[in-house]
Amino acid sequence: MPKSKMTMRKARALSTRRGIFDTAVSLFAKKGYSKVTVDDICNKMGLSKGAFYNYFKSKDQIIMEGFIAYDEYYRTDALKEIANFKGCIDQLVAYNRLVLNKIIQTGKPTMQAVFHSEMGFKKRASYINSEKRSLYIVGESLVAEAQKAGELRTDLSSKQITNIIVRSLRGIVYDWCLPGSKVDLEEAGEDMLKVLISGLSTHQ
Repeated sequence: MPKSKMTMRKARALSTRRGIFDTAVSLFAKKGYSKVTVDDICNKMGLSKGAFYNYFKSKDQIIMEGFIAYDEYYRTDALKEIANFKGCIDQLVAYNRLVLNKIIQTGKPTMQAVFHSEMGFKKRASYINSEKRSLYIVGESLVAEAQKAGELRTDLSSKQITNIIVRSLRGIVYDWCLPGSKVDLEEAGEDMLKVLISGLSTHQ
């Protein structure tokens, strides 16, 4: 097959995959994750279920695509956005604000579905919890820079501090997702970051 035709076919496949993702996320936001079926997504797209499963194994995988896209953002645009902050700690705080903003954009119903999916009984390891994600890698690089600049304590490794921050973020997101929760995620995130940075800073 000529290279141009292969390229066109690949471009169409990528376009269809992106269309399924965008359609599903839109439906999740409008109806709630649990109320959206694969049939709903296919009907909206004008696709057969067989075609859907050529691109995604399940609704859960669509959600994971969102986090993969976030990781791309963390290692590219997020770094550009925090570059204007002068201090290393200021950059670290700004970065974690961006992470929380992405969670808020995702929406509570979808995040509830994420927690439900990730804590179900399954053999595969969790992508969201993987330390190979850009979320962790970028965060740890910012922590290491703050340690080198003498702004963060060094009795803990950069990896330990990064895990403390990420796990703390995950904890308040979980509280935010609980049924009936009145948690303001943005406000709670600010409070948590103040306490954490104060405890991890060398200027206490």
